[in-house]
Amino acid sequence: MTKTKTRSKDASRLMVEFPPSAYCDLKHNFPLIAYDIDMLCEGTKKLATFMRRLREQSRENPDHFDPDTYMGWGFECFVESLIHQFESDSRVYIQDYTPVQHDDYGVDGVGYGIGGDVHTVQCKARTDNTRMLNDLDDHLSNFVAHSACRYKVDCCKDGLQPMTVFTTAAGIRRETATKTYDNKVRCINYKQLRLLVDKNEMFWKKFRDQMKLRKAQ
Repeated sequence: MTKTKTRSKDASRLMVEFPPSAYCDLKHNFPLIAYDIDMLCEGTKKLATFMRRLREQSRENPDHFDPDTYMGWGFECFVESLIHQFESDSRVYIQDYTPVQHDDYGVDGVGYGIGGDVHTVQCKARTDNTRMLNDLDDHLSNFVAHSACRYKVDCCKDGLQPMTVFTTAAGIRRETATKTYDNKVRCINYKQLRLLVDKNEMFWKKFRDQMKLRKAQ
């Protein structure tokens, strides 16, 4: 039996764990504008396949949607599904996640982490899987600043990482992660994403079904 999520009235807002297999509707708007959901997901079993198909599809109608924007939205939608399906997995652990699709100044989504603390997400789709993200080229400072000012993430608790970057790059440059952001920004990189979804047929089936349901709404 699926457990329902609850949150106490006190400041800790503790939540009951939600099983990774639980089905959640997507809120991201990408399925509404996606050119061909079946082409993206049918037979897809690996992240590399999905990203290649997404990149190819993004170039089909550049006058209608900017290819980089289209690819970014598709990756954000993928991340939303992944968080829902793995929200109680210790490698992810973000609950009640909602994508941010307006006033986008760096935060792509917000949910709750361990103990019910606010947790923000940024998605960075990159074609070079060996590249390390840095503050100058990838505008990570916008994400951190908006997380603190708009969403009031708690950056003062020892050991707490209240912000997560999901990326198809290799990670965040060590100096940026440790010195600039004092290890408060967690990174789930291309290799870690592959460990979660590659050859995970149940994940890809649910992702496809979620997108089709969203498109039908």
